[in-house]
Amino acid sequence: MHKIFLYTLFLTLLSCSGRGNRQDDLNDAAVSFHWLLGKWERIQEKTDRTTYENWTKIDSTHYKGHGFVMKGTDTLWQEEMFILQNDSGWWLAVKTPGNTEEVLFQINEVAKNAFTSENPEHDFPKQIKYWREGAQLNATIAGGEMEVNFEFKPITP
Repeated sequence: MHKIFLYTLFLTLLSCSGRGNRQDDLNDAAVSFHWLLGKWERIQEKTDRTTYENWTKIDSTHYKGHGFVMKGTDTLWQEEMFILQNDSGWWLAVKTPGNTEEVLFQINEVAKNAFTSENPEHDFPKQIKYWREGAQLNATIAGGEMEVNFEFKPITP
């Protein structure tokens, strides 16, 4: 019940934000993040760790991601991610350990198998990009002079 309340509050705050709609060309029918769905394992990870991302579709305007780093059977780090649409556009919300609230990134570019999101006020990252090349999923987080690249391969069931 508590999660439903927080989620509803989060969506209400987003819909009331004073940001303008910079996404007039991103209509409902044209936007799909289907290419992101599935279970992914990071390719270029340290040998004693394994990083994963799992993405699922909740409905046509709501996707959920879960990223985590494992060392053996121990979870070292994890985050929740949400792709949401509201009246002001598409958003990527990231919830990391130690933060009480999600960090919001407005999705301002969407292509067939890619998207770019930004939050210029956030310390790091200021930009998050995802794109798919063939079977590989790629992501970049960037801000200032720092950039971190991620390459994922699909995990077959």
